[in-house]
Amino acid sequence: MPPLLLPAMPNRSEGRSKSTYETLRDAYLNIKQTLKRGLSTLSRRARCLFRRILQQAFEHYKKNPRLCQFQLAMIIIVILGLAVPSMLLAMGFSSIGPVAGSAAAAHQSAAGTTAAFVALQSTAMTGAAATVGVIVSSAAAAGAAIAHFFKRR
Repeated sequence: MPPLLLPAMPNRSEGRSKSTYETLRDAYLNIKQTLKRGLSTLSRRARCLFRRILQQAFEHYKKNPRLCQFQLAMIIIVILGLAVPSMLLAMGFSSIGPVAGSAAAAHQSAAGTTAAFVALQSTAMTGAAATVGVIVSSAAAAGAAIAHFFKRR
């Protein structure tokens, strides 16, 4: 979005109070400058925090490579488990059938009800994807807890 540019007003004569336009323009410029400073500070802090998190993660990996690999696998499994319902909906598989005009509807009209289509639509209609996401997330959390408990020191 391009920045809002306000036209410059001609100089006002001495002794005259600010017009509404000038007051609003000054307020806008003040808010713009304040936000610019605030976002710059926030950006610096976020970069420092991200750098510190990466350093700690790297140190953790150096000390515990197998545990870190396991944790990374669990994170990927959780993300995939939670993303499946959203991906099905994005493709056009809903709880009441294929969404009109979606990729699922286009596939059904072009190729019919293939085994893959039936499996995906069944998963979306029964809510199994959400259940699978919860189960996978729970299993990943349990696996991480077990790995932490049995971690060799």
